Amino acid sequence: QKVAILLEPLPDGRPALAHLLEAREDLLLVLVGSGDPALESACAALAADHPNLVFAARYAQGLADRLFEAGDLFLMPSSFEPCGISQMLAMRAGQPCLVHAVGGLVDTVRDGVDGFAFAGDSRPAQARAMLDALEAALAMREREPRRWAALGERARARRFDWAGVARRYLAELYAT
Repeated sequence: QKVAILLEPLPDGRPALAHLLEAREDLLLVLVGSGDPALESACAALAADHPNLVFAARYAQGLADRLFEAGDLFLMPSSFEPCGISQMLAMRAGQPCLVHAVGGLVDTVRDGVDGFAFAGDSRPAQARAMLDALEAALAMREREPRRWAALGERARARRFDWAGVARRYLAELYAT
């Protein structure tokens, strides 16, 4: 769910994540998470080959909090995401998010307003769109610092009112 698009092979057979890391050697990507041993192994192998990738095969709230505060961009390329909390935590810290436009991610991150979104009708198309959206986001950060800062401030200002969402859900569910 969380890394399939990152690990999707592009036409040359290498995963999208390898392309990302090689295209932007000035980028430091910190990948945090655990789960399927084969996926962890793939991420660890990529980290071994790319000095600009740090892979922490575990989740620790303290580490996550520090990354939310210190990061420039939060990448959440989930294949599907019913809700998603991590992007909201990153936004609360003022960190714009780059998300796959699915489920709760597209409901919380507004493309070009307080973050970035990508889509595609196949996993290879999603991987390519993710790389293109990341490049556009990083170009904004480098070339338009005021626009980037405003985007981060809009992300920080977003609030997600669960009571209001629940009321709207009930009204729509039971509307006649």
